[in-house]
Amino acid sequence: MTPFSLPTHIQFKDPIQAKAILTQQVHSAKSILFLTVEEAHRLQLFELIQGWCDEGLIWIQTIPEKLSVSTIQDIINPLIGLSIESIVAIGDLNAIILAKVIAWLLPRIQSETDLSELNLILRQAKAETDPKPITTLAIPTDFSPRGALSFRIEVEDDLALIEIEDPACAVTSALIVNDWMDAQSKESILKAGYMGLSQAAEAYWATSTGPFIQSLSIQSIKLIIRSLPVVLANPNQKDALQALLVGCLQATLAQNNTKVGAIHGLALAISQRSSMNLSVASALTLPDFLKLNLGYLTHPENLYEAFNINNPQELRSWLEKTATGVFPMSLAKVGLNEKALGPLAQQALSYGHPELNPVLLTSEMIREFLKLHL
Repeated sequence: MTPFSLPTHIQFKDPIQAKAILTQQVHSAKSILFLTVEEAHRLQLFELIQGWCDEGLIWIQTIPEKLSVSTIQDIINPLIGLSIESIVAIGDLNAIILAKVIAWLLPRIQSETDLSELNLILRQAKAETDPKPITTLAIPTDFSPRGALSFRIEVEDDLALIEIEDPACAVTSALIVNDWMDAQSKESILKAGYMGLSQAAEAYWATSTGPFIQSLSIQSIKLIIRSLPVVLANPNQKDALQALLVGCLQATLAQNNTKVGAIHGLALAISQRSSMNLSVASALTLPDFLKLNLGYLTHPENLYEAFNINNPQELRSWLEKTATGVFPMSLAKVGLNEKALGPLAQQALSYGHPELNPVLLTSEMIREFLKLHL
């Protein structure tokens, strides 16, 4: 890993500028667009996009509710042989991740592929040829920029997880348009903030971190902690919205340069085995990992100041308070019991890079963490 890697070109634009860039992209390359009809209407793009469809410049793809190997197969097989040069994704994390998967896979597949072949390509994360990359443009609308900026892809299949970490997975460019963000959804705002805090904290204490990454992580935590309550109380507060978005961007950039660790791996296992959202699951055990790792940090006071707390319990209280009435912060309320914790803890250690945690983790240690949240 280089000292700092930024494979995605990020631009902050207003709606008029964004439409101009989008139009240029569509007219310069044979394109696929990942966008829901609802989002097209909300962003006042429906007529513009309908015109592109009538001209044959673009294909619109339906976005499945859950990404799996079979849904990827359904989407990618009809596209093989069409010489697609560009993919545009406008929407939530699911739309952007789907676009990244298709952009990564399409140059690597020469003919229609069955499920077993597609599974093998994804699991091996390589191909015999060196494919020409497809240009990708991501326009996130749900305050969760990690899908646009992370060069990591995760595809679930039953209880299995396919993970690809490859700079080729990153989108070519990302447009950040404040006015297109869905700031009215408390769920969306909380999920973005929770994931950002978890990403930044893990990047700060990862054994692969460095001074610049730690500085970026601290800035990210400060921005999110101080702006999130303001946005929840008043979603029209544009300065706070901008601060929250920048904080989440910085968190993703920090994690990109340290790889995902134990918090994310455990959150993935929880979200697969229950109805708890990945971002909420990340926040659930963040105070536990903070408490565990503080004694191994050279300057733990930096994290206390960034989180605006005196101890990890205060962070837990803050997270529970912000989630009240929006998300349950209890494993028992999302369908898990003590009997399920052992297999869940074992599964968590197989995801991500738990070895980057400053304290060696065991399944029994993780199980004890989880028992606190029943």
